[in-house]
Amino acid sequence: MQRDARRSGSLPASGFRHAGCLAIFWIAAACCGCRGTNESGVRITMTQYEQLKDIETELPLSPDSIAARYERFDSATFRSRYREKLNVICALIDSLDLGVPDSLRIDTLSIDHSVGSLGEAARQKRTIFISSSYFIIFDDARVIRSVVFHEFGHLRYSALPSAVRSDVDSLWTYLQHGSLLYLLHDGEYSGNARFGGHPNDSPTEMFASTFNLTNNRLDELQARLQYVDPTHVMVIRHLIGIVRSSLTRP
Repeated sequence: MQRDARRSGSLPASGFRHAGCLAIFWIAAACCGCRGTNESGVRITMTQYEQLKDIETELPLSPDSIAARYERFDSATFRSRYREKLNVICALIDSLDLGVPDSLRIDTLSIDHSVGSLGEAARQKRTIFISSSYFIIFDDARVIRSVVFHEFGHLRYSALPSAVRSDVDSLWTYLQHGSLLYLLHDGEYSGNARFGGHPNDSPTEMFASTFNLTNNRLDELQARLQYVDPTHVMVIRHLIGIVRSSLTRP
């Protein structure tokens, strides 16, 4: 996960099927007590606006700019503007599905247009949920790519043999006790949302962050390891090795 997203139950959505194997769905935004006047887009409540101000330092735009962007985009406008990027993401998901057990493969990408989901991403069963904010606010293919890889990191962790997963869990305990998990915080690397990732939370979060960084920002990660005690570096390199081998494990 990027921010702490939790999903349960059914969600109202509409969608279409990508040319590959993936279906794309759109979760509509509900609005009550809204700030703004544009009827075609997603309006922001005053409470949500204040929440944006609370995390302003982690956002690439001011709350006013974010509100203006949301108010410009209804789901039809969003689909029209970002269809090409959505197709690229679907192709990426299809490629990452290769080698994954059939029962774990992602077959649905769900885009959540609600302001309350800003910065959230999550996997539930065979669906990846991504907030439309990653398109509307960041509009950076690298950021969206990092989100997809992070969520696939969770999937790859769940597919690890029990002995390997136990090894990863032990590595997380070691790195946590050594206060070294900051090295694997997605948001500290280029091409990632500043609030991205929270490897301190659990072994699966550590693995997901490492999966993202290993595949997208390995040079930056290795550069940071130059300033770490060699004993700790060996542990992190062992983790990177497990992540790499997970890409080829059926």
